[in-house]
Amino acid sequence: MQGSARRGAAGTHPGVAVPRAKVEARELSVWYQGKPALRRVSLAVAPGEILALVGPSGCGKSTFLRALNRLHDETPGATVRGQVWLDGEPIYGPGVNLTALRMRVGMVFQRPTPFPGSIFENVAFGPRLHGLARGRRLRVLVERALRQVALWEEVRGRLHQSALTLSGGQQQRLCLARALAVDPEVLLLDEPTSALDPAATARLEELLRTLRGDYTLVLVTHNLDQARRLADRVAVFQGGELVEAGPPREVFARPRDPRTAAYLQSWGGPAGRGGSPGGT
Repeated sequence: MQGSARRGAAGTHPGVAVPRAKVEARELSVWYQGKPALRRVSLAVAPGEILALVGPSGCGKSTFLRALNRLHDETPGATVRGQVWLDGEPIYGPGVNLTALRMRVGMVFQRPTPFPGSIFENVAFGPRLHGLARGRRLRVLVERALRQVALWEEVRGRLHQSALTLSGGQQQRLCLARALAVDPEVLLLDEPTSALDPAATARLEELLRTLRGDYTLVLVTHNLDQARRLADRVAVFQGGELVEAGPPREVFARPRDPRTAAYLQSWGGPAGRGGSPGGT
């Protein structure tokens, strides 16, 4: 695993400037069928941090997230302008290998999406696809990924059973293990706990904390309490625009933009005590 080699500024305290960005969007805009969904967003993510994207339903946060590994390439009628940089290299342009990009920038979706194969095959899929391992080395890699998400002890005796036999929380941890199995540098998480019960949510949040520093995480969440618990920084979106960004304790307690203040007030006051302000 290359986590220790990519820590970069992971030890930096939240809100302290970092010398370089792991991911940086510049003047990023997205249209669906000619209708604007994201407007000239510029936002950087520091190495090893957890950045939470928050805002009301339809504000553009999931649109922004999916632009970070070019998932909009798969959306008919989507147009992207601007640029995203990964370790200082542009990801939009001719000659970019999308398979290699998505190995470096993994994705976990809102609802668990296990493949209709075995537990083992779900985790082994990526390493096999990319030629990373086979035989005993592949088995070791699968075990390591399942241990990372605290699932190994629960499934070690039934690795060849269908992944669809797992509970919802287990399936989401399996999807996280599947993403980790190819040793990504960045993980994009689109409301990964919205379909889970409170116990499974707490378990997944605990796992995400353990990944801080070894991976750069960008998390879309509709739960302000979750953003406050997990994030080093939050970015507030409204109407397809980035309104402001900063440490949660500052943005939630002393928002600089009146749009952020109004959004937080609608969900329980400046600290967003209402907790769940809606979807993406």
